[in-house]
Amino acid sequence: MQISQVDIESIRPLRHQVLRPNQPFDQTLYPGDDTAIHLAAKSANTIIGITSLYPNTPMPDAGQPGDMRLRCMAVDPTCQGKGIGTALIHATLDHAWRSGATRLWANARTTALSFYTARGFAQHGDTFDLPDIGPHVIVAIDRPTSPAFARS
Repeated sequence: MQISQVDIESIRPLRHQVLRPNQPFDQTLYPGDDTAIHLAAKSANTIIGITSLYPNTPMPDAGQPGDMRLRCMAVDPTCQGKGIGTALIHATLDHAWRSGATRLWANARTTALSFYTARGFAQHGDTFDLPDIGPHVIVAIDRPTSPAFARS
């Protein structure tokens, strides 16, 4: 498996399959996608995991300069539980820190909260509902002070 930066069109099919299966395909494009950084985990030239990073996006109610948002993280259901999500998080954090971000945050599905907290993210605030998607919480992780950008 390798992780690399890709264009938005490459990741939209997996976004649809995993994150928005009950919505029209056009709902897989988000504001800021044209300037976001999109990463894909590939195996045998097939995209099996994705995530997107949105620079200079303040965290709700506690935003600060240097915030970067992680959005649309997904792993193909047939590949889950094999470390792909962890590899994507590590690549995402490396990219965020090397890009100058001071904090990475996301709206995490409550079903994925333990995944994020096991990798160093902390929950901020209460559970909220995203219509047609379900319950979420905000999670965030601050940039490590080590110049080596220690991984969680």
